Amino acid sequence: MVGVEYEGNVRRGLVGVCLGDGAEHRASLADLAFRRDSEIGRLIGAYLFCMDCNPWPAETQPPPAGDEAAWRYPGHTRSTDPAADVPAIEQPLRLRPFAPWDPADAWPADPDEPVPSCLEPILAAGPRPAFELEQVLPGEDPETMHDPIGEAVDRGGAGDRDGARRLLRSLIAHDARCIDAHGHLGWLAFEYSAKRALPHYQAGVAIAERSLPSTFSGVLPWGLVDNRPFLRCLHGLGLCHWRLGRYEEAASVFHSLLWLNPADNQGARELIELVDGRMPWRSGGP
Repeated sequence: MVGVEYEGNVRRGLVGVCLGDGAEHRASLADLAFRRDSEIGRLIGAYLFCMDCNPWPAETQPPPAGDEAAWRYPGHTRSTDPAADVPAIEQPLRLRPFAPWDPADAWPADPDEPVPSCLEPILAAGPRPAFELEQVLPGEDPETMHDPIGEAVDRGGAGDRDGARRLLRSLIAHDARCIDAHGHLGWLAFEYSAKRALPHYQAGVAIAERSLPSTFSGVLPWGLVDNRPFLRCLHGLGLCHWRLGRYEEAASVFHSLLWLNPADNQGARELIELVDGRMPWRSGGP
């Protein structure tokens, strides 16, 4: 690292200017690692502490290539780290069946339009059963319209990020299966650091995966709203890998996102093109 700059993005904070491979790179200080006993390490640690970030988080590494413990969806290797710190769950989330999803209904055959390569395995698989994954949300009260996730989002948007995190952590303490709370903790952390957001998204994804049969090949449509917390966590997980320069892992996640929700409400097809082209993540980008 050869310098520190502020690019005017209050959410990203200070940026380290680094030289490597004959080029100049910029990254949030929250994403850079320094020796704890060094002067710069102590200074950066104090800065991150003031930002309410853990200065010395445990390193989160992607699973090694060929690791048989990695989760697999049909046709795609998943990149959830089997060593991630995931809360234990005693009761899996329920799957509610719906009418099968048919790619022929979604994408009628058009001989004049080539099929994108990322859609080929989805078309080849044909109709698949659709499901809605149970959403656990402690404290929700339909009578009073109280939504604790919405309250946490409002707090974070109003600048009370500490209050938002406390509320989300209280939901997880009540029931660790609250995937939406894990995902929103990831969202709060991602503004500063992909490394700090990654464990939250990994936890949400792993909790959902542990509730799916090992042979699961169904669809989890975005239109069935209780699927959205899991799909948001997958999306966030892929963005973290992309931001950290882990293109293969990011592509794997985005392919899985498209496989599970072929309607592609989150733009997985575009993200696959970007990571396959080795486009670096940019603040304010997708």
